[in-house]
Amino acid sequence: MKYKLVERKNPQQPQAAALRISFSSEGVATEEAFNVGKISNIRVLFTPSPVLRKSIENIKFEKA
Repeated sequence: MKYKLVERKNPQQPQAAALRISFSSEGVATEEAFNVGKISNIRVLFTPSPVLRKSIENIKFEKA
């Protein structure tokens, strides 16, 4: 899974969720002006599958 995320591929866990990497960068005028130091806000995004999303819609919590 680690390598799929780094390659910006979406490792799908059947019936569970998808994980993907997201990041931001500072804008520059030319390609030559860009460097990796301008990349920021790197995170892993979790997107639940439709099956998982539907199953958690009806979760109820109660005090023990």
